[in-house]
Amino acid sequence: MKLTSAVLTNTKTAQLRPQAENTALKQLKSNLQTNHTSIEKQQTMPDAQRAESFQKTDQSASVKQYIVIGDERNERIENLLSRVTDEQRQSLINTEIILDDSFLTLAESLDDTALGHLASSIDKLQTPATVNQAPNYSMATARLAKEFVADLTNLSADTQLRVLEQAASYAKQVISRPADVTYTANAILPHTQPSPSANNLYNFVSAIHKTDDPDAMLDSLQTFTDSQQDTLLLIFGSDNQLGQDVVSGLEGRSEQTTDSFLNYLGGLTEQARSGFERGFSPWTGYEIPDRANIDYDNEMPWVLKDMLDTTMSFISEYQFSDEQLSAMTDKLSYMDATHQRSYLEITRVGLDTLVGDEAENLELEDNPQIIETLDQLRDNHQTREGISLSRLGDDTGDPEARYEVKDDYQSKRDQKNMIRLMVTDAWLNQDDMSRSTQLNTTFSELNAEQRDQLVQDINQLNTGSAPLALQDSDDQSQQFTRFLTRTNTLAQTDNPTALLQAEAAQPGEQKEKFWQATELAGDQVDALVGVLLTNSETVGSQLLDNLSSNATDVKAGEIGAFQARTQLIETLSFFSEARAEEDKIEYLKHLAN
Repeated sequence: MKLTSAVLTNTKTAQLRPQAENTALKQLKSNLQTNHTSIEKQQTMPDAQRAESFQKTDQSASVKQYIVIGDERNERIENLLSRVTDEQRQSLINTEIILDDSFLTLAESLDDTALGHLASSIDKLQTPATVNQAPNYSMATARLAKEFVADLTNLSADTQLRVLEQAASYAKQVISRPADVTYTANAILPHTQPSPSANNLYNFVSAIHKTDDPDAMLDSLQTFTDSQQDTLLLIFGSDNQLGQDVVSGLEGRSEQTTDSFLNYLGGLTEQARSGFERGFSPWTGYEIPDRANIDYDNEMPWVLKDMLDTTMSFISEYQFSDEQLSAMTDKLSYMDATHQRSYLEITRVGLDTLVGDEAENLELEDNPQIIETLDQLRDNHQTREGISLSRLGDDTGDPEARYEVKDDYQSKRDQKNMIRLMVTDAWLNQDDMSRSTQLNTTFSELNAEQRDQLVQDINQLNTGSAPLALQDSDDQSQQFTRFLTRTNTLAQTDNPTALLQAEAAQPGEQKEKFWQATELAGDQVDALVGVLLTNSETVGSQLLDNLSSNATDVKAGEIGAFQARTQLIETLSFFSEARAEEDKIEYLKHLAN
């Protein structure tokens, strides 16, 4: 038998007699009945098993029925419900936290103010937040509430009060969900929609759950502005160690620099929230596609983890000035993910190439040429695009899956090789701001296999062990002679495929002479390549001997560059007309003498 009012059922006497209702229950029942629900309280036989449960007779209802079987906890529950507001009572019921022994024990140990803070926090936690992995309506909010109670239980009384006061302040920011349970035109329940106003509370509760020392975390936040604290809560709520590292790394930084850095890192952290919750490794069964567009893996957890690690290295491994750090993170904040990845990789691999293990001891503010070299590349949209493409294969022409996809090892290796080459060339040509664009254009005209092999071959010509910025400039001019003969030529050619075809046709001992000659040719390199491809090996060999000898003499100062250039143009002009083989050989022998 069920009655709308609370009743006592005694099967031994089979008699029903009314029982006076607790004031709190009367209040709560009245509130629920206003929403067309009821509180029903029944008691079984005294020796029956006791249990409690919540039920929803109408799944679209915004509140639950409260059905308590047995009176073992009645007095404790009713006492607690009488100490909180009407709205808070309903939240304690909806989340089912009122039946949790840990909650009851904790709540009974708190004074009315602290209990109000706890109830308010649990109430506002029912509003979903917009941050990634924010709680879903109903089940997840109840889980969060129970986790919060468990975390509070393990704290000292003083820390409990401090945490509850802070949680209550964030709860006040939350705009309560509408009570309307009518679906919108888009089949959405208004009260299930996430609200950005709940983010700080959700992040704070998550941060408390993940820290071993809430007092230390709260103390560390005090040196930051309110808006900075909001972002730090997001970071601490994702990963406590990351939060500690950020706070430590930003110590002593200006407010503007801190704002810029947190603005970018906070966005990355929010994107990577699922990785913090479920891990950053590729999931079981994940397979790299055969073909994809350039941005196919931008949101993968392991990609975001690499981006986070590189960004954190800015404040943990390198000595950037405030101005340099602000400039980098400001620029990153305005780029799409593909270009962010390139910018970060150019910075990471570039600094490794330039300063190596000396990074932690080198004040980059005192070495502006290092940053200027990096900026030649990472501030160039076309170069960033080329760096991104170096991790992919050939263009398939399919707009839905435009590029062939390499395996992870090849992708990272080839991109690193490309960055090393571009950084090395930029360092050696600091006065030529157009170099990166010229080289990138050249590489973009080759197929992926040609490009990757060429880059690898050129990098192998750098035999120095010390980082570039720490090498003696005189040593560099000698060490990178062969490197520069290639990149100088590549920066000038408009037909790199023909260039490589001509180089491949040369016997081993002639290859170096080929690059010396093409470097000397400058903007006439394609005309020279045309002569080599349309003449016999004998003619080509004699021509390369002549030109490489001139190139050597120019560098030795034995003849002037203008003289060598004039002779080159005259030679190309001679070969532009149809002539007999013997006439060509005779002409070249004459030049050699």
